Parts: sequence; C-alpha cells; structure tokens
Amino acid sequence: MIQDIKQPTERRNADYKLLDALKPFIQGTDNDLNNTCGNIQSVFEDYILTDNSYKTKYGLNRQKAFYDLVSAPMLLARLVSAGFKPIVEGQDGYKVTWIMALKHEPTGCTLTFNDWKGGSSYGSCMAGLENKAFRRDVLKVLKALMNPRFPHPYDGCVVGEIA
Repeated sequence: MIQDIKQPTERRNADYKLLDALKPFIQGTDNDLNNTCGNIQSVFEDYILTDNSYKTKYGLNRQKAFYDLVSAPMLLARLVSAGFKPIVEGQDGYKVTWIMALKHEPTGCTLTFNDWKGGSSYGSCMAGLENKAFRRDVLKVLKALMNPRFPHPYDGCVVGEIA
C-alpha cells in the first residue's frame, strides 16, 4: 500500500520580500540594450562577493564571480518568476542565447542579464555607474537574485524546487 507522502513545509520557505528589490525596475525592450556593457561587473562584485572567496589550486585567494554564485538557467528562472521576459530574437545563439533588459524607472538606466558563454552575466549603461540610486538598486537586485530562497509564484515555493 502506497502512503500519501506530504512535502515537508520547510521546503516552501520562499522569501517574497526579495521581490521588493525588483520594484524599481520594469520590463525593458531590445532598444534598451543599446549602449550597455557587461564589463561593469567588477564595480559591483567587491560589494556583493566579499564573503565568497576561495583558494585556487595554487593557493591564491580568488573572489567568486557572479556566475559562480548563480547559474545562467537559475538566473533566467528567477527573473521569469519575477515577471520579466527574455529577449531571444537577435541573439547569436553561440555566446549569448538569451538576454533580459530591466529598465530602472527612477533613472531610465538599463540593467541587463544574460548568459555569456554558458555563465550568468549582467551589464548596464555606463551612465548608470555614476548614479548612486541606480547602483544602490542594482546591488539589491543582485543580492536578491543570488538568494537561494528566491520565490516562485506558486504557493511559497522556491525557484528550482518542486512543490
């Protein structure tokens, strides 16, 4: 006889407050991708990755990169769960298979997320780096997207886990 197995309630521990970090952003379009650059990551990684260093095989300390902390498929799933849509048309399908533009409503700056050669990546317009409000909100978004309790819309589930 097969028993009715209930899922443990601790699995449904999504943190819906993480979505607050995305409130200043709206869905961007492919036009918002103009003048964005992915080489901004080092500006933010000192702030978000300080507790995430490790020793290389040569004994050197190295900070983990964004793609070490959240995979490209998980990043895509979390952004889609938050209501954003990827842009796949026009991507080369070789280095980049999807990209997503989020427009920061208060400043008009664009934050992009994409896979880059299989790893998760993000970028921005260079003007956004000079804007303190934009930088502050980007840091909140990055921290939220790296959080393992990022919510799926369904019933308290965490993105990447089954109900």
